[in-house]
Amino acid sequence: MFNPRSLKGIPMFQKLKTIKMKAVSRGKYVCRFLASFASGGGISSLLHGRLSMMADRDAILFDAVNIDVNNTCNLRCRFCFNTFEDRHYYMTKETFQSILPIIPMVRDAEREGLGIYLSCLYEPTLSPHFFDFLELIPEEGRRKAFFTSNLNRPLKEEQIERMLRANLHHINISIETLKPDRYQEICSSVHFDSFRSNLDLLEKVYSGMQGPKPLLRFITMVLNCNRDEIIDIVKFCSKELHAYEHELRTPYISVYENMEWNRGQLMEADECRRLEEELAALHIAYVSDICPKDMLVTAGGPEQAEPGPESERNETAHGDPERDETVYCDPERDKVSVGESSKENETPQENDRLARTERALEEMRLCMNQEFYFLRFSASGVCRLNATGETFPVPPEGDPAAFYRKILTGQYRRRAQAFVWNFAPRPSRAKRIRMKVMFEELKANGEYLTLRGWCRAGADLPEPCMLTLSVRTGKGQENRFFTMEIPRPDLTGSGAGFYAVGFETCVDRTLLSSSPARLTFYLTSRQTLEDVWEYRYPHEIYWR
Repeated sequence: MFNPRSLKGIPMFQKLKTIKMKAVSRGKYVCRFLASFASGGGISSLLHGRLSMMADRDAILFDAVNIDVNNTCNLRCRFCFNTFEDRHYYMTKETFQSILPIIPMVRDAEREGLGIYLSCLYEPTLSPHFFDFLELIPEEGRRKAFFTSNLNRPLKEEQIERMLRANLHHINISIETLKPDRYQEICSSVHFDSFRSNLDLLEKVYSGMQGPKPLLRFITMVLNCNRDEIIDIVKFCSKELHAYEHELRTPYISVYENMEWNRGQLMEADECRRLEEELAALHIAYVSDICPKDMLVTAGGPEQAEPGPESERNETAHGDPERDETVYCDPERDKVSVGESSKENETPQENDRLARTERALEEMRLCMNQEFYFLRFSASGVCRLNATGETFPVPPEGDPAAFYRKILTGQYRRRAQAFVWNFAPRPSRAKRIRMKVMFEELKANGEYLTLRGWCRAGADLPEPCMLTLSVRTGKGQENRFFTMEIPRPDLTGSGAGFYAVGFETCVDRTLLSSSPARLTFYLTSRQTLEDVWEYRYPHEIYWR
């Protein structure tokens, strides 16, 4: 009979410390498994199911930094959700230079970040210092930075060349139409000739330029009034303007001045499908965020879509569970709110505990805002945390790099603490349950571990429950954490009695004495905060 311990004598296995395996579901990263070859363990650690997982290392970085070098625009596009201040601001060179030390603290696309926006909501070429600013950006920042322009301001060839020589990662160019009369209707400008002249000049300089240069990316709003020329615009940008990618998107509908006009520009679902088919047939690189009218507008009026690079309407499900009919957890339907149906004779202590839990859950939701690690610098000299609205003056007193690092680590620390259940749940009388848990992301930074995935259990829940997590280290420390539940209609089981949900949680590293840790998942009553079901995850979690 084969004895895996006998492999210990082979030199190859004496040197081998770890085995890493990747499991991929729908093309998405799931997790890395680590089998430790401890003394006397060898492959038997793997064969007997004592499989462990190693968290990937992650850096503490801002996901995005937006630098508005001005707050003005020379167009008033009818689809634009922006509001413009009466007072115009243009960022000074002193302020811009004081921002540059933040560049190493910004996550780039290779690390799943969004980089550095230069006046994404305004027209940056209107700033008197814009071209100087581009040349001040150090090399490390250029591969993270981009800007968006409508190219409506008359530009000289020398300015176009300076813009390209800066060698940012890419330049976004808005192009809604190639027809003068339609340009005036959509963009509220009679200066189509200036726009077209700049496009021709851009093509001339870009084609004749040697050495590194930025990628050119074009953005077109999909409207009923320009539907007949969208394919021609995409072809033109690809063939004549060296486009590496073309983004097509529906306007973000909100309550603003041109709301009625915008509602009339949204296409029906059938027309959206036809356009997608035509675009796919071009075999040209494009990104689509095209939404039909019935998805954005309800009978009561427009539903506000949050503007941003990661619109919720682009969300896709991950994981690859079996297909079947199932009742799944929907946090919007079953809002994680505690104590709503609790008994009227709850004691004051119990009511206080429920209230404290609800406040903690609200803080957790805030800290999981997709823009929690976004920092925005205004042209007037103020930096603002997007999610919380906190503001700070710029330039800061003292060392700017230390100032930005303090803001950054403070945000990470706040998220780490937001998931901690600081007061212990009621004594657990939970019943054991079989559960399928799949991790899609397992990362560790200096402040917390990120665990994201999905779980499915054949539990018949008599009352609304929330998913919570217990983490126990080898030294016996045990702490409890909330999880952020995520709708996952793709998760299925065999029958309506299944509980299925996506989740994400952050585990505060200051509460973990040492690696590894063991996990126990609980389904906890939202009404009484008692644990109803528990599942002990069979594998250990390691981190470095």
